[in-house]
Amino acid sequence: MNKQHIILYQKNVMHPKYISTILFNDQDIILYIVKNNEALKERLKLYQIDCILYECDFLTKENMIDINMLEKLSIPYLLVVEKIAENINIDKQKVIFKPQEFSVHNVYTNQLIVRIKSLYPQKRVQPKLVGTISQNVIGIGASTGGPHAILEILKQLPNTMPGIVIVQHMTDSNTISFVQYLESHCDLKVKVAIEDEVIKDGVVYVAKQKQHLIIQKEIQGYSLHYQNGEKVNCVCPSIDVFFDSMAQQVGEKAIGILLTGMGSDGASGLKKLKEKGALTIIQDKESSEMESMPQEAKRLKAHCRELSLSTISGYLIQYFHKERSSENNGNK
Repeated sequence: MNKQHIILYQKNVMHPKYISTILFNDQDIILYIVKNNEALKERLKLYQIDCILYECDFLTKENMIDINMLEKLSIPYLLVVEKIAENINIDKQKVIFKPQEFSVHNVYTNQLIVRIKSLYPQKRVQPKLVGTISQNVIGIGASTGGPHAILEILKQLPNTMPGIVIVQHMTDSNTISFVQYLESHCDLKVKVAIEDEVIKDGVVYVAKQKQHLIIQKEIQGYSLHYQNGEKVNCVCPSIDVFFDSMAQQVGEKAIGILLTGMGSDGASGLKKLKEKGALTIIQDKESSEMESMPQEAKRLKAHCRELSLSTISGYLIQYFHKERSSENNGNK
């Protein structure tokens, strides 16, 4: 699917959720919201942006500093405003006026989306990039409520992320459709994990059902393997089995994330990851559809961070951005 990456730059907006709600509800758009120039520049470093929407209620001379900056970028932009001050000379072709009554209705929604997409009508679908062999591994475990939570994380991540391995409790017949669903909504390459496969950057590997998935350290990078075995915590594949192997084979180069789910699978494995120096994250109680798994990990003090679902992807992006910056500085 040809998704459009759009930055919504909001400045002095009385109803900030109005336009953002319209854009978030469009499945062809991946939206990043910023409030200042520094945040804008940071997003431009991390993503290939197709369009910038500059939203304000009343466009005045103070806003022209931001707009002049947008003019210097080689990225299409539109101004979403309620009113424009009389002393402002602006290209009206770049303006979308907001309705006076703040309710999302079909006519305005369609007009807004059409204007945005008209900026790049001939954009070609680019193949999803598969990167080099991963030196870090992100492991995600989830059960009830997991498909939605996993999608919310993956759709915000760039294809420069380290390889991501997912153990999601579900029936075997649903794994293929789950992979296709994820693949159609994010920039990362998503596939079913196969035996002896080497983990690469920009790729998401989803575990098959009825066998445990483990990681093995290689001379370069890490590979995936399946093991027959009894159910652990009443499930197969088990998140605990997978996290255990990550702790032993990847250690401090691992990032373990335990999301929503019933029971306790993944909690003890996450603790082993933390003990090996890995970064460990649990989804918070408020954003979890089922809180049992992450809260059991919290009881065991297996987490380094407890984050809401909406902030996990941003945290990962910043984490690896800082790590790359440190590596680059060290190589100078």
